[in-house]
Amino acid sequence: MRVASAVDVGDAELAYTESGTGTPIIWLHGSGPGATGMSNFGGNLPAFQDYRNIVVDLPGWGGSPGPRRTSR
Repeated sequence: MRVASAVDVGDAELAYTESGTGTPIIWLHGSGPGATGMSNFGGNLPAFQDYRNIVVDLPGWGGSPGPRRTSR
């Protein structure tokens, strides 16, 4: 089962998809048009079903908004 969620990390919110159980693996995607954690790594997850997979969308990509800005 895959579960999509988000976590507040200070100046940003990170969207992520989680699947599997066991030792965690954190998947961090690269950049480029349409880059997201799941577009880069979704096809790999079946081979890692015995691990807890945390597939992150970095700030400004996929489901993660860009960093919050404060006015000065």
